[in-house]
Amino acid sequence: MIRVALIGISGYGQTHLRLIEEQVHAGRLRLASVVAPSGTPDDALAQAHALGARVYPDFATWLEAERGAFDLCFLPIPIHLHASMASAVLDAGASVMVEKPLAASAEDIATLLAARPAPGRFVAVGFQDLHLPEAHSLRSAFSRGDYGALRSMSVLGLWSRGESYYGRNSWAGRLRVANGMVLDSPLNNAFAHFVMLPLFLASRAPDEAAQPFAGEAELYRTRQIESFDTAALRLRLPGDVTLQVHVTHRCEGEEDPVIQLVCEKAVIRWTANRDIRIRWHHGAETRHPLPDLAATRRHHFLSLCRRAQGEDVWVCPPAIAAAHSRLVVALHAALPIHDLAPATHASIADTLRDSLSCGRLPSESAANWARPAMPFVIPGDGRVEPARIGLAAV
Repeated sequence: MIRVALIGISGYGQTHLRLIEEQVHAGRLRLASVVAPSGTPDDALAQAHALGARVYPDFATWLEAERGAFDLCFLPIPIHLHASMASAVLDAGASVMVEKPLAASAEDIATLLAARPAPGRFVAVGFQDLHLPEAHSLRSAFSRGDYGALRSMSVLGLWSRGESYYGRNSWAGRLRVANGMVLDSPLNNAFAHFVMLPLFLASRAPDEAAQPFAGEAELYRTRQIESFDTAALRLRLPGDVTLQVHVTHRCEGEEDPVIQLVCEKAVIRWTANRDIRIRWHHGAETRHPLPDLAATRRHHFLSLCRRAQGEDVWVCPPAIAAAHSRLVVALHAALPIHDLAPATHASIADTLRDSLSCGRLPSESAANWARPAMPFVIPGDGRVEPARIGLAAV
């Protein structure tokens, strides 16, 4: 059985702890140790103890004591700690899964791209949807030309997030904290999966994602946060493909995110956690069900465990996740964030949905609150001037 470590057992760490508990009871792995900082709920601590884990109060103490005593470490940790903690785990000779996004600065991206795991070990990034067989089947179909040339892609994400969401930790809605860059936003957190997926599908190289090289965007803020909670982007990708992304946390309720891919022979609609619908231009339509969120997370978790056990199982490498992180870093370096008055909030979701359906940005529609889109470029190496991030004038 592989020996697993988990850094953080509250918040999103609870998702990992539940999956670990399932596999411990199934006899497939052992929870060797966890890090549970001060303030960790008592029930989470009790759960870790019941699973036989050694419990440590901080990362440094854990690493010193547990070096060599675990095979795979899960890091559901704040974004600004991804590079330093993942590097430390790799230096200890273990495999590591760092949550999405890969990182929030060019320096941290470069650090993780340069990481060299010990023989038989790996570093993976937690883009769970990329591990689904359906994603790989669709990508293979694109490579074979089953749907003809890919013309354009779009993403619509409408998930309501209130004050409790932004108050749940010290970095939510932040651009930077004292010890690193965060760049928290719908694009870099909740909807990161659905920005990453079309970049993955649009690439033909097995361990790369399509890297946008330029675009134009509008960033908006409806709450008292540093970052934005609403965004509209139009990106240019290699092969004359465009990707348009409209997302917001200022809306009513939640809708399953939708990714649409317009091809020469068909239109493909991926509705997260629900299904893939393929409408052929000659009139036929097919539907393929997708697993729900719990099953998607379980499949991802098991893929990582199987890889740690030595099986030849695909896991998302930093080289793929870097395409998403470079986009986010470049976006923040170039664009201002505009504040929206409360009177405009009720129309945001409808405007994003309607303008996307027409291939327009909000500023190209009738939205009186929208500000002109601004162009930006995404350097291939992700290098931008860090001092500019979050400081573009409104």
